[in-house]
Amino acid sequence: DQEFVQFSALLGLAKNRLDYFQFPPFNQYIQRAESLIPQSGGLPLLLEGQLYFLKGRATQNRGQLDLANEYLSRAESIFEKDPRFWRALAEVYLFHAQAQIRVNDLPRQKLYIDKAFALILAHDQDLELLGDANLQLSRYYRQQNQWDDYLDQSQQAEQNFRQVFGGLHPKVAIAIQHQSHYYGQRGDLNTMLERLERTQTILDQLFPEHYARIGQNAGLLSDCYRRLQRFELAHQYVDLAI
Repeated sequence: DQEFVQFSALLGLAKNRLDYFQFPPFNQYIQRAESLIPQSGGLPLLLEGQLYFLKGRATQNRGQLDLANEYLSRAESIFEKDPRFWRALAEVYLFHAQAQIRVNDLPRQKLYIDKAFALILAHDQDLELLGDANLQLSRYYRQQNQWDDYLDQSQQAEQNFRQVFGGLHPKVAIAIQHQSHYYGQRGDLNTMLERLERTQTILDQLFPEHYARIGQNAGLLSDCYRRLQRFELAHQYVDLAI
């Protein structure tokens, strides 16, 4: 049906804005999509699951964990009904894993990561999804203080994302920023700085200055410059972080 084609297109646009952390246009696309839901009959399963999944991602990012878990669990129950939805189900598992970090449930976090990897590796490997799984596994290793494994997964994530997107994409920037934590923990401040500067270069090209992840990376840069005793630059990046 034409309305479902339009609904699917709006969800695609919403996902794109969410990937770039642009929440006002994301919300607008979601509202437009929901206005198309038939009063009787509802949505095809895949579209219904995708709607819940996107709303789960957005609410998780805003820190509304109970609501996010409700949306993600609804999406999970839908995607589990059809093996053709394996990719969508793997994405849900990875966002469930992300939620476990905030409640410090490491066994459950690892369970969801393992379930996602099992699905990805059982099918033709989707490099973007594999990179997402690498990032989640790196976060798990960081919490376990398994720093060499953390770096390895962060580097694998960057490689996979570059093969899909090239060098200019938020996921590439996030993977590089992850690597900076490894070098900072090891006391290799010059390599830490290099990773953070690479991250900042990508973010500056993608987003306006008020974007939250630019502020986060600027805060990390300020701390790195402070540790290097380059205090003038540290103060400059404090201002950008604020």
